[in-house]
Amino acid sequence: MLKNKSQIQTSSSSILASQLSEFQILPHIAMASKPRKPSPKLSEEPRFSRGRSRPVAIFPVAPPASALPETYAATLQGIKTHLRKARIRAILAANPVVIEAYWHTGKIILARQQEAAWGAKVIDRLAADLQEAFPDMS
Repeated sequence: MLKNKSQIQTSSSSILASQLSEFQILPHIAMASKPRKPSPKLSEEPRFSRGRSRPVAIFPVAPPASALPETYAATLQGIKTHLRKARIRAILAANPVVIEAYWHTGKIILARQQEAAWGAKVIDRLAADLQEAFPDMS
């Protein structure tokens, strides 16, 4: 039975080292290396790949259009249509909020022009500062 902290640390580190050497994570601890198992073949027909290819990392190239099923083009078109409609719905849902923000901004500017007699130079400075603060907005 382990009684003090140093015994626990020594015991846990030796257990960890033995476990790591089994998996060859620490090659300097392992005495003998185990031979690697050959990687299983996924399919009999060769796959084309871009760049370097290794058995563990395959970056497949899309097959040519002639090798695709007949329904592929219709399916692709349906997915594209659905995504375009979803994007439009998202824009239209957000648009009223943006319009309200622009309206409120215009209301503030008009009030300042009437109350404090802001001229064109102040409005130009305000526009430049807002464009700097919000570069993604036009």
